[in-house]
Amino acid sequence: MFLLSIKARNHLWELSLTFAVICCIWFLQSTVLTRLSLHSLFCNLPLTFIIIWASIFTSSAQSLSSDDIKVRPLMAIILYQTISGSVSGALVGAVFAALYASIIPVYLISYPAIGWVAGYFSLKKVQHGAFYSIVLVFLGTILAEFITTCQLMVLGRTEVINCFAQIAIPEAVLNALIAPFIFVPLRAWYDFRMEREVIVQA
Repeated sequence: MFLLSIKARNHLWELSLTFAVICCIWFLQSTVLTRLSLHSLFCNLPLTFIIIWASIFTSSAQSLSSDDIKVRPLMAIILYQTISGSVSGALVGAVFAALYASIIPVYLISYPAIGWVAGYFSLKKVQHGAFYSIVLVFLGTILAEFITTCQLMVLGRTEVINCFAQIAIPEAVLNALIAPFIFVPLRAWYDFRMEREVIVQA
């Protein structure tokens, strides 16, 4: 009989729980929230979750110090910053994009990209992180909608640029309003994980 270590079982449990949460959010968005609209505008719960997830479960790469920035060449700094995004945020974005591919196949680039980019702004140890999550989700939503708009324009739907501001800004406001309600439980989950790892290592 194949036995997994305690650490492997914990990671498997966390992955299963994460996937269950993703499926619940996707189900809630596709069945409930699409029927609740404010002047034909919807909040985008999956996008908000991706941004918050990436800002909490960020890359483990250390941020550059001011001394590193002074001595490193510009290309090395850009490369380091490029690879220090959130891998888990990009993966969560890719899972949501795959779930949406059968309904609206336009998030294949924007969701993983915004998951990666949101990882640059770590909120896991920031005081008043719930407040900063509002700003991050607002700006992240506008960036994600801009990426989606560019993707649609490349595919020949040039009329979407005219609707960009009318859709992106109200959606960003609605997403920002729900951000603290997603940030607080995810941050508590992250803190619980860190405390449990300290206890296991002791």
